[in-house]
Amino acid sequence: KAPCPPNYAVRVARPATSEEIAAAKRGDFNIAGRSVHIGPKMDWTYDPVGSASFRARLHDLRWLDPLFYAYRERGDLVALRRAKRIVVDWVENNPRRHPTSDRTWFDKVAGDRAPYIAYATRAAACEGLLASKRLAAKLLGSVQQHLRFLADPSRYSPTNRGLFMDLGLIFSGRQMRFL
Repeated sequence: KAPCPPNYAVRVARPATSEEIAAAKRGDFNIAGRSVHIGPKMDWTYDPVGSASFRARLHDLRWLDPLFYAYRERGDLVALRRAKRIVVDWVENNPRRHPTSDRTWFDKVAGDRAPYIAYATRAAACEGLLASKRLAAKLLGSVQQHLRFLADPSRYSPTNRGLFMDLGLIFSGRQMRFL
């Protein structure tokens, strides 16, 4: 019941070119300097360079920004549907108890990712793209899981990693004030 459209509150938001948007809608993204195709049934263990940095970028979901830009600035529902499908795939395949990599539930990565999941959930709800209450509950549950993870004092580090955790809480809260 929160007002629509949702507030786009993320750490990294920038304009996207038409080419970037078209590529993202095809599932082609630049992740940590690598061209990566994200299709249905994504292998979230994918790491072509054996790098913790690449694994972190894959799991922070910041690379969804061109799709969200297309939706925010152009009303592109195809882009929003694509982003939502990727977020749902991530949520379904990356449970907290069985992470797919050492960076899946890393503090900074979760702090970066949480606002993107929150935005995808809110925008999809605003556009009537959450076909079932079960899907809505699954995505909202993921946002809540991220918020609990980020707010857990036993995980908090008073370093710049802690700052990213704080930002994840703040930005997610700006999108879902009801939480």
